Amino acid sequence: MATTAPRDLSFYTQRLLDEVEQARGRGETPRPVLMGPLSYLWLDQANGGDVRALARLEIVLPVYGEIFTQLARLGVEWVQIDEPVLAQALPQAWTGAFERAYHILQYSPLKKLLAVYGGPLQDNLGLAAHLPVDGLHVDLANAPAQLTAVLDRVPSYKVLSLGLAIDDTDLWRCELETVQAQLQPARRRFGDNLWLVGARWLADLGGLLPDLRPERHACPITT
Repeated sequence: MATTAPRDLSFYTQRLLDEVEQARGRGETPRPVLMGPLSYLWLDQANGGDVRALARLEIVLPVYGEIFTQLARLGVEWVQIDEPVLAQALPQAWTGAFERAYHILQYSPLKKLLAVYGGPLQDNLGLAAHLPVDGLHVDLANAPAQLTAVLDRVPSYKVLSLGLAIDDTDLWRCELETVQAQLQPARRRFGDNLWLVGARWLADLGGLLPDLRPERHACPITT
């Protein structure tokens, strides 16, 4: 599925809440996935990145705050916020908007995992690493060379989620033997705060769709 921004947040919000409630009813622990507010505004423009789109940020942020509040009432602990635009060069107005938006959203309930995929963070690594969120997901499937820089910049008290290339026949088969050596520095630095997930499946979710898979599908690094 291509990553696109929905034009009607209210419709997708209700769908999200309904699916989370159904998952909770089945005894699952969902981690809902939402398109982040800045990527939503960027992608919703015919000429992506139009600075005029930022005028809508103050309207959109309270909507996200209300979504987080409703998810918390349903017993959700973590929410994944997809911001794929951080994988490309951004005008200064947009990087400043990221800081402003996430400093506001930090006061909303839920633990927040900021997810970036489709390429390396490059010049936006410092920005993403220090936004007031509880974790950062980065794409190693498409940009494996960024791991060293990510380990240098992301604080170890946060969750670091690494998107790995997984065999097409089983997106959740973790071939730890082939990646253990490369991931040893990450394991030493982050310990239990290190998550491994299938990057391709995360990217395919892009949009206001919930992750209804149980936590057991995440692949922890063993010692």
